Amino acid sequence: MGAPRTSNIKRTIERNNCRKLLAQHIGEKLGLTISPDQVRTKPRQDDPYRWFLSERVKEEGLFDSNLSDLSSGKFGRIRKALVNKEIEAVPPEFEESPINEGMQNFASDYSFPATIRRLEQEKKDALSNYEELRASCSALTDEITMLKQELEHLQDENQKNVAAIHAFKQHLAEFLSRIQEHV
Repeated sequence: MGAPRTSNIKRTIERNNCRKLLAQHIGEKLGLTISPDQVRTKPRQDDPYRWFLSERVKEEGLFDSNLSDLSSGKFGRIRKALVNKEIEAVPPEFEESPINEGMQNFASDYSFPATIRRLEQEKKDALSNYEELRASCSALTDEITMLKQELEHLQDENQKNVAAIHAFKQHLAEFLSRIQEHV
């Protein structure tokens, strides 16, 4: 028995690299650690992932066969499809969902780590907005309090001025009546 052919060695290397990339993708999308040698293009019922494929990938039949049966060229196309986000690892329940047809973007948004990161960012943004609004509200409350105090002060001053004007009018009336008495 002779040494393995170069093409077989090359195919084995490409298959292993493809398995590593698919395992890494599963880890990134779903937060799962899958050994590269356990990655399947056709997951079993008990596997914690499924594949969501673009129409082009489906038409090419890249996931119709087991990885061990694929040609070197198909490994390259799988890698390219991963880069182009035409293949997405999704949880098993996604496959069972009646709304999954034609929703390529849903698959990438559906992964738990991506959802967690998105929600954490939304929470951070919301807390930041809350703090800004709270600071603005506090500043406005302080300004309202200050304006109320100023209004009370001006109302007191106004009452004093009205009383002074009234007293002045009385004195003026008395003064004018005395002048008329002497004239």
